[in-house]
Amino acid sequence: MRPSDLAAAMRLKSAENWNQTEKDWKLFLQQAPEWCLVAEYNHRLIGTVTAINYSDERAWIGMMLVDKAHRRKGVSMLLLKNLLERLKGCGIVGLDATPAGNSVYKKLGFEEDCHLVRMATEKVKTAGEVLYRKEVSPMNPDNISEICQLDQQVMQFSRTPFLKSLMDHYCGNSFVLLNEKQITGYAFVRSGSHHFHIGPVVASDEAGARALIETVAGKLKGERLLIDVYGQYGNLISWLENSGFSIHRPFIRMYLRGRERGGNRGRQFAICGPEFG
Repeated sequence: MRPSDLAAAMRLKSAENWNQTEKDWKLFLQQAPEWCLVAEYNHRLIGTVTAINYSDERAWIGMMLVDKAHRRKGVSMLLLKNLLERLKGCGIVGLDATPAGNSVYKKLGFEEDCHLVRMATEKVKTAGEVLYRKEVSPMNPDNISEICQLDQQVMQFSRTPFLKSLMDHYCGNSFVLLNEKQITGYAFVRSGSHHFHIGPVVASDEAGARALIETVAGKLKGERLLIDVYGQYGNLISWLENSGFSIHRPFIRMYLRGRERGGNRGRQFAICGPEFG
């Protein structure tokens, strides 16, 4: 993929009514240009796939798009096989699949790990009193080193370049959770084509995650919001539903067979999106 392909890639994205922006595509190209592939037919872009590089320790596959007129012709399989060949040296390879794509990825050696739930709202409601509310503060660029250290403790691999990019582009609506002036959680917020996307959300416990999410929702009151929550957090999902969110669709987290997975999932509440992991 080249920068000159972005307009055509956005066309495919818009045809599926996905939420990504051109800024997101540029982030993929900035992080791992050699892992962003396109398929062409008669000099016209008809398919895309990306993988973001997390410090050469983990690759996350996303943006698997094929023009409707060229589906069921092997385009997606061609793109994925070429990408997986490029990812052979990467320790961990994962993706978040839709139920429809689950069987395709299994054929390529991916195994199911857990489930996520996409939730969205046109208008959030006040969720009521939440612990730690007063300890949530706006994120600022000076926080990035501490955020990256916390993130590496939780994820067990480094996402520093990616988090710095989020900070550079999306700091304005993001928040940190503090305990005696130490950052114990954070919630980034990206602006999208249709919704503001909340995530990743990391906190010490569910009450902290709720405080972060509610603070974001309060700042963006009246805006359309979405969040991708780990399915294991049933109480958090119910709380979000009571706050005006509804379930849109599930995702299935999958990893290439035989690869270590790692990470402290007990502190991960929402992801940055299936394209970012």
